[in-house]
Amino acid sequence: MSSHSSAYPDIGDYGVIGNPRTAALVGRDGSIDWCCLPVFHSPAVFAALLDRESGGRFAVSLEDGTPRRQRYEPRTNVLETVLESPAGAVRVLDFMPQFMDRGEMALRDEIVRSVRCVDGEPTLRVSFDPRMNFDRGETALSPIDEGCHATDGNQSLTLVSDVDLAIGEGGADGERLLAEGEELWLVCRYGDPATALDARTGPEAALERTRDYWRRWCDRCSYDGPWREEVLRSALALKLLTAEATGAVVAAATTSLPEMPGGTRNWDYRYSWIRDSIFSAWSFHVLDYHETGIDFLNLLGEKLDPERIPPIVDANGNPVPDEEVIEGFEGYRGSAPVRIGNDAADQLQWGSYGAMIDGAYFSHRTLGGIDRRSYEEFVVLDRGIRIASGQGYREDARRWEPHREEIREDILERGWSEKREAFTIAYGEDALDASVLLMPLVGFLPADHPKMERTIDAIVEELGEGPLLYRYRPEAVTSDPIESGDSPFTTCSFWLVACLVRLGRTEDARELFEELLEYSTHLGLFAEELDPETGAQLGNFPQAYVHMGLINAATELDEALD
Repeated sequence: MSSHSSAYPDIGDYGVIGNPRTAALVGRDGSIDWCCLPVFHSPAVFAALLDRESGGRFAVSLEDGTPRRQRYEPRTNVLETVLESPAGAVRVLDFMPQFMDRGEMALRDEIVRSVRCVDGEPTLRVSFDPRMNFDRGETALSPIDEGCHATDGNQSLTLVSDVDLAIGEGGADGERLLAEGEELWLVCRYGDPATALDARTGPEAALERTRDYWRRWCDRCSYDGPWREEVLRSALALKLLTAEATGAVVAAATTSLPEMPGGTRNWDYRYSWIRDSIFSAWSFHVLDYHETGIDFLNLLGEKLDPERIPPIVDANGNPVPDEEVIEGFEGYRGSAPVRIGNDAADQLQWGSYGAMIDGAYFSHRTLGGIDRRSYEEFVVLDRGIRIASGQGYREDARRWEPHREEIREDILERGWSEKREAFTIAYGEDALDASVLLMPLVGFLPADHPKMERTIDAIVEELGEGPLLYRYRPEAVTSDPIESGDSPFTTCSFWLVACLVRLGRTEDARELFEELLEYSTHLGLFAEELDPETGAQLGNFPQAYVHMGLINAATELDEALD
C-alpha cells in the first residue's frame, strides 16, 4: 500500500455533491474518491479517500490531462470541474438528482456525470472501480447493455455509460476521443440492472430540475448582508448534510479523516449529534428555513426514550452501531485506524438534553446525581421555564426557577478559577476551553459580564494562534475528556466573532470574520480543523458544525453593522 502523502489530495481539494440521503466527494482531478450508498452511514462503495489502492474510485480524466478549475454552479450544489490537456478541455458536471415532483421530493440513488468537450479533441478516460463495503469482500463486475454492473452479493451498483468499457482486474475502463461541443453522460445508480433500466432516461431533465430545486431553495434565504455568497454556500453545505425525511444533520460526510496528519484521532462523523442538529436548526431558522428543526424535534419525540437520550443517532434516528476498525485500510495519508460506527453513542452527555429543549424553545419562539454543573443544564431549565410560561404553565415555571438559579450560582462560583480569572474546562481544573465561548451565545451570561469578558480575553491569549483557536491544550488538563486533536477547531473562531460582536468590538469581529473566510477551500467549504502553519483543512469534511458557526457569526455581525 502507498504510504506517501503525495498520493492523497489535500482534504480541501474535494468538492461535495449529494442528495437528502448521502453524499460523495469529487476531487479537482475528476475522481470520486468517497461515496456511501444508499445512506450516509452505509458501507462505502468508493473509498480511495482512505486507501488509494484498496478503496476504489469512479474517475474521469484526460490523456496527459491536468485539473484547471473547480466551482459550484451559482446557487446550486451542482459541481463543475474543468480538465485540460494539450489536445483540448472538458467540463464535467457532477450532481445527485433531487427535485420536487407534484409536491413531493423526488430522489434517485444516482451519481450523474455530464462530460462536455469545450475545446479541441481530447481523449476522455473513464475508470469505474467500486470496492463494496470498504473492500471487505470480492466485488464482481459484469457487462450489461451500455455499461456494467458491480456487486459483492449485498450491495450493487450499475453504471450506464456513453463510453464503451472493458472489464479487467482494476475495474472497468474505457476511452473515447471527443469532438468539440460533444456531450456524453455517465449514470451510476445504486441497485441491480433491473432497477437501473431507466437510468439513461432523462439525465438532461434531471440536471435542469435539480438546478431549479437548488436555486429556488436559495431564493428563500432571508440573509442579504455583505457575506451572502459565503452564507449561502454554508447553508447549501448544511443542506447536503441534512436528511430530508427526519431533519437530522450528520456531522460530516466522511469517517476517519484525521484531526492531525498521521494521528489516531480519526472518528466516524457520518451520524447526527443531537447538539449539532439543533444548532443547525438555529442556523436554518435565522435564514428563514424553519422546517428542518421541527422535523428533527418530531423525530426525537417519536424515537427516543426521554430517560436515556443518546448524544448521537443515525440520520434516520436509529441507534448508532458499535465502533469497529476496517482492517487493512491504511487511512488518509497513513492515518490509521479507519473506523466505522461510534462508541460516543454510549456516553451520557447532558448537552443533548439542553440542546433538545433549547431547540424546542427556539422553534416555539420563532414559530409561535451529578457532581458537576454545566451551562447546558442551565439551558434545560431556562428554556423549559420560558416554554412553560409562554404556554400558560406558570406554576411549573415558578417551580423550576429556583433550580435554574441554583445551577447558575453553582457555575459562577465553582466553574470560575480565581487563579486563571476565567471559567475553565471543568470544576477543579485550571485549563481553558474555547467551548465556554458558547455561554453568552446560549444566554447563560452576557458577553460583557466582567467574568465572561475576562474569560474571552484569556481564551484568545492562551488558545489563540493568529485568527485560529485551539479547543483546549491537552497538556494543560489532568484528563482528556474531549475527543479533539492538537489542531485549531475552526468553529471556535466563529464563536469568538459572535462574542466580540456582543462585547461591542464590532470592527475586531469583522476583521476576524473576514480573515477566517480566507481559510475556506476554493469552494467555500471547511473541514473540522485547520493546520495553523499551512492553513490546510484537517478532520472530517465538510463539517456541519463549522458551517453553522459561520452562518451564526455572519448574521450577528451583520445586525451589529446595521
